[in-house]
Amino acid sequence: MATNHTNHLLATRIESVGMLGYPIEDNIIAYLELLYNGNLYETLKTGYLGKDIILNLTDAYAEISKIIFCEKDEYYDEALRAFPHLVSYILETELEIDDLYNVSRIISNYLDDETEHGPEHIEALRSEVQNLSTIFQQNKYKNVIYTALQDKSRSDYFELIYIATDFYGEDEFELFFSFAKHQPVQVLFWSQWTFGMDEAQCQRFIEWASSYMPTDCLGKPVSRNHQYNEIEKAILERVLAYPENTLRSRQDRHDFIVWGLSSTDQFLPCNAAWLLEDMPLSEWPEGSIEIITELFDTMEPNWTSWILKESRYVTIKERLAILLQKD
Repeated sequence: MATNHTNHLLATRIESVGMLGYPIEDNIIAYLELLYNGNLYETLKTGYLGKDIILNLTDAYAEISKIIFCEKDEYYDEALRAFPHLVSYILETELEIDDLYNVSRIISNYLDDETEHGPEHIEALRSEVQNLSTIFQQNKYKNVIYTALQDKSRSDYFELIYIATDFYGEDEFELFFSFAKHQPVQVLFWSQWTFGMDEAQCQRFIEWASSYMPTDCLGKPVSRNHQYNEIEKAILERVLAYPENTLRSRQDRHDFIVWGLSSTDQFLPCNAAWLLEDMPLSEWPEGSIEIITELFDTMEPNWTSWILKESRYVTIKERLAILLQKD
C-alpha cells in the first residue's frame, strides 16, 4: 500500500526552489540538484512512492520537460532516465483535472517541433509518451473533461480546451467562441484562437465583437469622448492589435477605426490610427486628422511603436507625423 512521503525531497514543489519571481527556466538547475539529492532515478526505480510524490513530479515535469527533452545537456540525463519510471507510476495513479493538464503538457512538450533537434536518445522515450496519451482515452477521464467543459465559469477552462482539442479533436474556435460569450475579457486575452479563422468564423467573431460596441459614434465626425468599459476595451485591444486576422471587410475596418479613435484612452486611438497607414486619405473617417494631431501633441518623444510590416521600432510621434504628412 502506498504511504505518505510529503516530507521527501521529491515532494518539494518546483515553485519553492530558486529565486522567487524568476521564470522556471532560470531555476531548473537548482530544482534538478534538489531532485538528484533526493536520488531521483534510484528512488523511483525502487518502487511506487505514493501519490503526493508522483503528482508533484508530474507537475514538475510539466514545467521542465520541454527543456530536458529538447536541449543537448548531460545534466538532464538523470531526469531523462527517471522519466519511464515516473510514467509507469502516473499510469497507476488516480488523477484529477490539474494532473491531467500536467500530463497533457508533458506530451505536448515531447511532441514539440523543437525536440526534433534534441538529444537523439529521447526517441527511446516515445513509447512512454504514447502510454501517457492512453490516459485520455480512458472513459472515466474523458467523462471528467467533457463534464468540466460544461462549466464555463471554471478558472482552468483554457486548459480544458487544450485537452479537448489535442486529444479529442474538438474544434478550437468553437470552444473558445462559446467560452467568449461567458467570459469575454478572459478569452480575448488569449489571441491565438482568432488566428487562422476562415471567412465564416471571422464574420461570426466580428459580429459578436461589434455587438458590444456603441453605435452612437458611427456615421458622424470622430471625437475622443468614449470611455470604454472592460469588455469594450478588451475587444478593441485584441482586434486593433491583430487586424489582419479579424478586419477583412472594408466596413468592419472603418467601424473599428472609428471606435478606436473615439477612445479617451491614451494608446487605443494610436492603434486605430495605424490602420489608416494603408488607406487613402479620402477614406479616412471624418475627424481623424484632428485626433492624430491631438495624439501627436500628447505623446512623449521616447515612446515607441512596432511597425510589423517593416519589422522595426519607431517613436510614436514619428509614426503619427508620417500620417499627418499623408496626402
